[in-house]
Amino acid sequence: MSWVLLRDSAGQPLNTVLFAKDLSEKLEAQRRIEQLAYTDPLTGLPNRLLLGERVAHAICVAQRSGERFALLFLDLDRFKSINDSLGHMFGDRVLVEIAARLQRCLRQTDTLARLGGDEFVVHLHGADREAAARAAQRLIAAVAHPVTIDQMQFTLSASIGIAMYPDDGASLDELIQSADTAMYQVKERGKGHYRFYQPQMNADLLQRVQMDHAMREGLQRDEFVLHFQPRIDLRQRAVPACEALLRWQRPGHGLVMPGTFIGVAEETGLIADLGHWVLRRAVAQAAQWRSAGRPLQVAVNVSALQFARPQFVQDVAEALRDSGLPAHLLELELTESILIRDAEEALAKLQALAQLGVELSLDDFGTGYSSLTYLKRFPLHRLKIDRSFIAAMPEDEVDAAIVAAIVQMGHALRMEVVAEGVERAEQLQRLQALGCDHCQGFLFERALPPQALADWLDQRAAELEPRCEADHP
Repeated sequence: MSWVLLRDSAGQPLNTVLFAKDLSEKLEAQRRIEQLAYTDPLTGLPNRLLLGERVAHAICVAQRSGERFALLFLDLDRFKSINDSLGHMFGDRVLVEIAARLQRCLRQTDTLARLGGDEFVVHLHGADREAAARAAQRLIAAVAHPVTIDQMQFTLSASIGIAMYPDDGASLDELIQSADTAMYQVKERGKGHYRFYQPQMNADLLQRVQMDHAMREGLQRDEFVLHFQPRIDLRQRAVPACEALLRWQRPGHGLVMPGTFIGVAEETGLIADLGHWVLRRAVAQAAQWRSAGRPLQVAVNVSALQFARPQFVQDVAEALRDSGLPAHLLELELTESILIRDAEEALAKLQALAQLGVELSLDDFGTGYSSLTYLKRFPLHRLKIDRSFIAAMPEDEVDAAIVAAIVQMGHALRMEVVAEGVERAEQLQRLQALGCDHCQGFLFERALPPQALADWLDQRAAELEPRCEADHP
């Protein structure tokens, strides 16, 4: 409101005029602007900007008083599957429900903020490690309680990383980075629990980033090589096939075994490109052996990411066409997780591969959750028994019984059975007695470079040749 006093020519007051203006819309707009600036529009929780102001204030107080506080980074596990299957609108309703649950687990002095997606950050005022651990347990339990929306009930879980001020960061960005790193470690170790940040985590993460970069450069520079481990036919006493195994000739590190880098490649998605390189290189090598008069089937491991590529079957067909290798001299080794992830899509691809003439095997059999229905439907040629069952088979009757059951089941399904990791003569004797078809392992030979394998095959052929009459006494 504003008042205006009107006077006459002599300066005497005549009357007054009152001006009034309704500011409701302006004030509401200002309030709405502040709300949009400081809160998450979906859940109404503080956003990163407001969280930053509160944490900055907490840091100022802590610097004067020496008080500690905790920052928790919470991520919902497998939330993407909800969005993908039920839609983003349904997923938003789930996030609103979860946000309300999380808020009820905290004190008024704490701050729960949503960074975006299914990521939440909690500032625990004046909390030590014990208090942070208790809060994390409450939050995990709240998320794990069944969710019911539109008569649909399901269960979620959460992974939480915890950073402590001032040990794990001097600013909001540093604390979030530390807590996020700890949460990432939780994701790698099974999800659904919490973990405190440790400085070594950053070192491990940096090492992974550097290794991923080095692998990508190494792939361009042709630093990777293939070694081949022979597979022995126990009935024919012959070597009909070999398995292509990846090695990295990394400058300054020597020959790096796959156990060192495959996990990083799977995590970053590079495994699909590596798998494509292995496929083409192995097929080309098999074609070269065939041209030299040594037809040897080569087995190639296929990762889940590589198999999931829409053009995977086309990649296999092109590799065979470009090399001129007959399809039956290529075997693709698949894991159970590939086949059960999307059984119908997997079946269609396997049938297309079988039509090409490629042979298919199920690798590491016995370590997953096999379905006999799937095994019967899939056009598989071989089962490969995981080496963990072979290792103690001579001493452990349970392992021996498992191996015997796999051999019998494989034969009943008209598949050949291959034992991996055969290193002792006692293992070989038990496998022969059980009727196992093929074996590979250090007892016969380790994985060798292409020329070394060719030399080994020549030597073995010479040893197996029958002696002529003049050689007999």
